[in-house]
Amino acid sequence: MHNNNKKKIKKIGSILTISLIFMILISNNNLHVERKDSKTLDSTPKTSIQSVSPMELGQYSDDYNLTSDVFVFGDIAYVAGWYDGLEIINISDPSNPTKLGNLTTGNIARSVFVSNDIAYVGISGGPGLSYSLEIVNVSDPSNPVLLHTRDESPAVWSMGFDVFVSGGIAYLAETKNGLLIFNMSDLTNPFMLGRYGDGYNMSCAVDVSGHFAYVAGYEDGLEIIDVRNPKEPKLLNSFNDGGSVVEVHVVGD
Repeated sequence: MHNNNKKKIKKIGSILTISLIFMILISNNNLHVERKDSKTLDSTPKTSIQSVSPMELGQYSDDYNLTSDVFVFGDIAYVAGWYDGLEIINISDPSNPTKLGNLTTGNIARSVFVSNDIAYVGISGGPGLSYSLEIVNVSDPSNPVLLHTRDESPAVWSMGFDVFVSGGIAYLAETKNGLLIFNMSDLTNPFMLGRYGDGYNMSCAVDVSGHFAYVAGYEDGLEIIDVRNPKEPKLLNSFNDGGSVVEVHVVGD
């Protein structure tokens, strides 16, 4: 059973090849970080980082060769492979990644998050469809089983751009409705607790730390949302420099 010792490799742009993903993964695993407390009067912690040059150790590709997200746990990479669906890859030998299993439903797999042997796959179903999230049992990596597909009707052409799961709650960055918050106590029938959307109402990515959800809100910029009461999420602050924010990842403060 999976626990909270997880690593999510976030998206870079909108399309990645799996070879680039593994290159990023391996280079990050070999980063050496040393932290020492300063003896100066301000007692500011000092951090030194030894830089490395990423190099490709191996690659995996198949039919469409489009990858938009990957979640790594142990020796397994869970890949959102667009029309290839959810792909589960053994990376115990980085020079020879091999497929363990996959699930293709006809929807476009855009993002993935894995917790306790359940994969939460942000999806889009194409024009006129309103699918946003697939819930998949991956306890047997060779035979992933679809438990539920979330439909956001009456929204048209819904897209689950990114998903984060914590404490039995799923936070979905969705293209038409902003940030959607779901109770996952029943994986076959999740229900919405609350939502937050304003302005452009398009959420591209979400990361949750403590009681706060950090949302890449496209033209609304970076939004920080208080989710202590998931039924009534509230905007605490936002930052917008005039650009379009499509990704967010929180580390420390």
